[in-house]
Amino acid sequence: SNGESRMPAPPLGAGRWSGAMYDPGLDGSFQLNRGFRQARQLLVDIARLGLPAGCLYLDSISPQFIADLVSWSAVGASTAASALHRELASG
Repeated sequence: SNGESRMPAPPLGAGRWSGAMYDPGLDGSFQLNRGFRQARQLLVDIARLGLPAGCLYLDSISPQFIADLVSWSAVGASTAASALHRELASG
C-alpha cells in the first residue's frame, strides 16, 4: 500500500447505486450539492493537469453540470436504449 485511502465503489446492478455525485458520503444521505461540487472540482483539477476526462452518463441531469469539463462520454448497456442518453454521449 502507498498510504492512499481508496473509497470503495458499491457494485453496480441490483443495488442500483447512483454514484458519487448523488451519494458522496456513500451513506444514503444523497447530498447532491456536495456531490456535484466534488465531482466538478475533481474534473477541474484534472483539466488543470492538461488531461482529458471521460465519464459514463447514467442519467440526463448531471451532464449539464459537468459537460464543459468532459472530453468524451459513453452510455452503458442499461441506458443504450434511451435516445436522450445516446444524444448526450454523441455530443
